[in-house]
Order: sequence, then structure tokens, then C-alpha cells
Amino acid sequence: MKKPKRGQHAEQPAHIPMKGWWDIAKRIFARMSKDNLSLVSAGVAFYALLAIFPAIAALVSIYAYFASPAEISEHLRQFTTLIPNSSRELILSQISELTQSSQARLTLGALGTLLLTIWSSSKGSQALITACNISYHEYEKRSFLRAQFVRFMFSVGAILVAIFALLIIGILPIVLNLVGLKDSIDLLIKVVSWPILALTFNFALVLLYRYAPHRKAAKWRWITLGSAIATVFWIIASIGFSFYVSRFSSYNETYGSLGGVVIMLMWLYISAYIVTMGAVINAETEQQTAKDSTIGPEKELGERGAYVADHLGIKND
Repeated sequence: MKKPKRGQHAEQPAHIPMKGWWDIAKRIFARMSKDNLSLVSAGVAFYALLAIFPAIAALVSIYAYFASPAEISEHLRQFTTLIPNSSRELILSQISELTQSSQARLTLGALGTLLLTIWSSSKGSQALITACNISYHEYEKRSFLRAQFVRFMFSVGAILVAIFALLIIGILPIVLNLVGLKDSIDLLIKVVSWPILALTFNFALVLLYRYAPHRKAAKWRWITLGSAIATVFWIIASIGFSFYVSRFSSYNETYGSLGGVVIMLMWLYISAYIVTMGAVINAETEQQTAKDSTIGPEKELGERGAYVADHLGIKND
């Protein structure tokens, strides 16, 4: 009797049949436990917490070239809607202190200081790169200098992506005013800021999954599924966690003045877990096919420079 096809010859995720997706789902659940990805996510959350305020300082310093202090505060307030309120206020108070500095200090600060600030935030990028390597069954083989350069560029890239999204939010009122929707600007900005935030997060994940693991890059079609699922899960989880914190939790009563920090750490942990899960989804989906999923000329199994592309997750037909 002929064995059912499970996607071993799939050219893209859409070609994998339901039986193949069942194989993938089982491997994903096994991986999340076996590889201690919950613990890995906790490490990412810790380093992200250390990195978030230097990153905000760098973001405000660069964004000051494009917006006034008041506009910076308002745009970032729109951009942080998914963060639980107590943690959000902690971030916004830091932003307020930064924007109250003189305009000259923000825009004419020494380049070396700005680069040092970005470097301080790059530890969070390094943690994400490590999580992606683990998710894809890879380990860091880059030289020390190259690894430091990659983590620095990821930090710069994250800040630039955030600035681009903020600029879109800033330009929206001008566009709406030009098309005669001045009276509805506030409502429309609140509505539009959500898809902008989702698209920004999804775009950042696509770049992370493509370039963070030390392997031959996968074709885009094998990356977008995990990033899309992770984006949806992240939005739902962030809304759910914010609702839980505001209605049922006792973080502030238990931790006092540290409540906002603890809540932020928990939110970062949830976010890191979902990001890691998205990488695992991509990895296990890619491992379902024997077809070459990497960029460049077609190569045989074992010669592709990527573990999940070189090892089939199931026995071939």
C-alpha cells in the first residue's frame, strides 16, 4: 500500500498536506519542551529588559531629527499601546525625561555617545540571535568581530524600523487633513496604528528569521509563515496579558514600586516565547520537505549549509 504524501516534495509551505502539518505540529510541541525554549525565552526577556532603555534613548535621539519633543512623546504613546499600562507608564516617563532635554542635546549629541547607547542595547539583539540559532538547530560559528557587528546592526535595524513606523504615524495626520478628514484624525490614527504596529512587528520578525541564524539563508517563502503566526499570537497575547494585569493581577500589591518592572519583564518573556515559537514553526516547516529551501542553486541534502534544510524531519516516501 502506498504511503500518504506528507509534504516531502513541497516547494513551499502551501504544498504541504494536512498529514504533513500534523507531523510539523508534533515536532513543534516536542521542540518547545526538549530544547528548553521557555528557559531560552526567559534569558531573552532578561537581556531585553536591560536593553530597552538604552534603545529608547537611542531611538529618541535619532527621531528628534524628524519630530518635536511633543510629537515624539505622542507618537511613541501610540506605538506602545500593547504594553501593559503600568509598564507603559514607566517607559513613557523615561521618554518624557529624554524629550524634556534641550533640542540641541538630542539632535547634536556626540555620535560616539549615540553609538555607545546603541551598543548597550545590542545585548538584547545577541540574545535573540542565540534563540534563533537554537530554534534552527544551529550554533554561532561567526568570528567574534563579525558576531559583534551582526548584533550591533540588528540593534540599529530595529531602531530604524521603529523610526519608520513612527514616521508613518506622524505623517498620517497631514495626509488625513489633506483629504478632508480633519475631524476624524484622532479616531483614524488609533485605528490605523494597530495594523502599522502589526506590520512593523511582522517585518522585523521576517528579517530576524532570515538573517539571525548562522546558516545559509532560507527562501522568503519558508520564513513568512512563522512570522505571520507569531505576529497574530503576539497581538492576542499582549492584549490578553494587558487585560489580565489591569483586572485580575496583584503584581503592584506584591512587588510594590517594582510592579511595573516585573510586569514588563513578564510581557517581554511572553513576547520572546512567541518570537522563538515562530522561529521553531519556520524551522520544522522547512524540515518537512526534501526540496532545497535555501537561496541559490539547487543542492542535495547534506550540502545546503543549514541543518533544517539538510535533514528531513520524517522518513522520505
